[in-house]
Amino acid sequence: CYTKYQFSIMGATMGLTSVKKFITSKLDGRGSYLSSTQLAQLDQTIKHGQIRLEAATQLTLKLDQLVNEATQEIEKKFLIVSSSDTETKFDNIQELVELFLKSISYALISGSKEILNDIILNGFREMLTATEQSPAWYIYALEYIKRNHGLKGEKEQEANIYIDYAISALE
Repeated sequence: CYTKYQFSIMGATMGLTSVKKFITSKLDGRGSYLSSTQLAQLDQTIKHGQIRLEAATQLTLKLDQLVNEATQEIEKKFLIVSSSDTETKFDNIQELVELFLKSISYALISGSKEILNDIILNGFREMLTATEQSPAWYIYALEYIKRNHGLKGEKEQEANIYIDYAISALE
């Protein structure tokens, strides 16, 4: 069973395969043609987009597992003891780790770090201060996700670019 978010990523992945046909047919219809250099650039752009989408899809399919494991690692490392007082804090941590991972997936899909800037730079630090949480918790969670996401090759490289960006912004 897939979530609405997972279906939208998979649909975007399938749609990329016809991007080149769409672009070339629109240009053909206007009597314009791509040079071999432009066609090679288009192929490269589509390939790069496909890699990012596949990485986002794989991260999304493992989202619950990665979020739960990373949150448990935060709890262990920083000795956050579960009690009625910390139960809410633990839920908040889990929600924010999930927000980070979803944001990284969105950034991969868009090919832009802007969404990470919106989340991390616009309000996140203020919220941490208000809730007495440490950025170190989220840095540790993102480092855990980076080590354990299971991506390989170019997909790993692409995902790690965005994970590293989020980590750097938190430091």
